Amino acid sequence: MVRSTVRFVRKKMGVSDWFAPVLLFAILGVIVLGPALRYGFVFLLDMPWPQKFQLSDFTAARSAHIPIRFFLTLANKVIPAWVIQKIVLVGILTLAGFSMYRLHRHFKVPRSRRYAAGIVYACNPFVLERLAGGQWLLLLGYAMLPFFVSRLVLFARNPNRKNTI
Repeated sequence: MVRSTVRFVRKKMGVSDWFAPVLLFAILGVIVLGPALRYGFVFLLDMPWPQKFQLSDFTAARSAHIPIRFFLTLANKVIPAWVIQKIVLVGILTLAGFSMYRLHRHFKVPRSRRYAAGIVYACNPFVLERLAGGQWLLLLGYAMLPFFVSRLVLFARNPNRKNTI
């Protein structure tokens, strides 16, 4: 069996390990979205956003969206819908940057390169085009992709029940 020269190290993350990167990528998300974070809704091509989420909006035609819309409906009981929209957009950019930062953390890459990888992953032409197009569900999947790759590499290195996805 051929072994890879890159060693995949699994370490537990403490609060000090994730707080600074999450804060940095959240600030990056606020900078990127800039003017879109003003009062009111952001109207993008494929991002219809209701003024108020209601449980009666759930139909069989949109069954794939039901878990997300249910969460948004519950959040809308406390927070206005336009604020939720801003949180979702900044959260997607934050999650994208942090997930790539965390993926590179496993490969013993220096911290500056991990930050650079997260910044490039979160702010590139593909992401900015999808943001302009309002394709936030696609970007949510894109943001979670490094977490999946991380688990997949762990399973490839040590195929046991604990490392299954």
